[in-house]
Amino acid sequence: MVNDLKHEKQDRQTKNLLAHAILLKNNLEGNIDKMPISQKNFIKESIFEVDNWDKYNLRLFSMAMSLFEIEEMNVIVQSILDKSKQNKDADFARFIPAILVNFLDYSFCLGNENTKVIERAIDQLKQVETSPQNCFTLIMGKYYESLWNKNYKNAHKIINFLHQIGMDDFVAKMYKK
Repeated sequence: MVNDLKHEKQDRQTKNLLAHAILLKNNLEGNIDKMPISQKNFIKESIFEVDNWDKYNLRLFSMAMSLFEIEEMNVIVQSILDKSKQNKDADFARFIPAILVNFLDYSFCLGNENTKVIERAIDQLKQVETSPQNCFTLIMGKYYESLWNKNYKNAHKIINFLHQIGMDDFVAKMYKK
């Protein structure tokens, strides 16, 4: 798919699909850490190709967080949170919780010291509508809030619950204290 997309007309949509395909290929092969700088830069450029966040660059950003340094992540997530206050678009709003959950996991894994953006991300997750389609986001928001507040007993309850429902592979990849 990557080779096919490279030969297509390189409009915004094709570049975005190519960036997704490159990222997916490297993830599946376990090569994210070994990805060439040129590919990382191509993906980053695809994310920031437009002036305003939209569903295409938000989805790509959510998947490509590991390509960024934590300081970059803090600035980007702060920008997304600022934009989310003003943007009432349903597509835009749909990607924000996933980005925040991924950001919080990344933050805890790397020892992010920017308490302001972490607290904002947790607060934003607390405001997610309580509906069945948001169940996983709400659970993960509560998990990271528990870690943030050093309520490890509650965090372990959530981990145990995830194990009980068969999410062992997911639990193996998430940050645990």
